[in-house]
Amino acid sequence: MHKWACAGYGAGMLWVRRALVERHRFPFAGWLSVEHPERMENRRLELRHTAQAAEVGIFAFDVPLRLGAALRLLESVGFDAIHRRIVELTDRLRAGLASLGITPLTPDDPAIRSGITSFPVADPEDFVAALAERQVIASPRRGAVRVALHACNDEADVDAALEAIRQVARAADWRWPRRPRPPVAGG
Repeated sequence: MHKWACAGYGAGMLWVRRALVERHRFPFAGWLSVEHPERMENRRLELRHTAQAAEVGIFAFDVPLRLGAALRLLESVGFDAIHRRIVELTDRLRAGLASLGITPLTPDDPAIRSGITSFPVADPEDFVAALAERQVIASPRRGAVRVALHACNDEADVDAALEAIRQVARAADWRWPRRPRPPVAGG
């Protein structure tokens, strides 16, 4: 949540149905995950059977302040307006990728689309490193390059990313992996 809420690292929320917390154990534990953390008992692990079991470390007192301020800011802009802006920017990015002959892997439907657009490349790590040299931040993800936009970006950011993608593709005579075509019915 810290990314999209613009609240800094460590800011997030977790909701878990009480029945699930009581039936399952969290896959991690910390000193605040136990029934009586103040006892500093290291010989027994008596985990809490509440959502507090997810509290694995020292509480960061600034996190709720940052998260609250970030959510108030986002709410003042309007969550629908932010979503529309992100869709506008990703539409621009997707159109630019299409002009380069690149088909995104992420959904086309704006109703379920986020600011993330991924596209396949043969070597995502090298491609992302070359983009970084051109001041474009992206991430390698599962055989693809992932570009993440938010409402704080603008058209110039998208155009700069597209120009960098074009340069990297041209410089490396990049070969775009072909997406497998779905099988033809009856064939």
